[in-house]
Amino acid sequence: MTVDPIEDEVPDLTDEGNDAGEPVDDYNMDGTSGTPRGNRGRKRAGTTSRRVWTYAKECELMNALNDLVVKGYKCDNGFRSGYLLLLENALVNKFPLCDLKAEPHINSKMHVMDLLET
Repeated sequence: MTVDPIEDEVPDLTDEGNDAGEPVDDYNMDGTSGTPRGNRGRKRAGTTSRRVWTYAKECELMNALNDLVVKGYKCDNGFRSGYLLLLENALVNKFPLCDLKAEPHINSKMHVMDLLET
């Protein structure tokens, strides 16, 4: 088997410490440490699970919004206060095991739909 001359020049990065017995820090290519000091002990953004709305729940949310418009909860600049709790109750009535809450789930969904609309 032939030996690649470049492999002889690459240092072994698998050892756990340096000659003094201290741990080796992991560094990014820009020279900064691999773990920012401000994020120690926190979960990374990708490790949390995200809520996925099912098609049936989105349809029920739209139906509940239409019912609120018919009942007069729609004002000039948006909905009257308390509309999120009415939407939450409508979803719980349709889906008894639904754990969607007015804040943050339904409010976030309304914000996303508003951004998609404009």
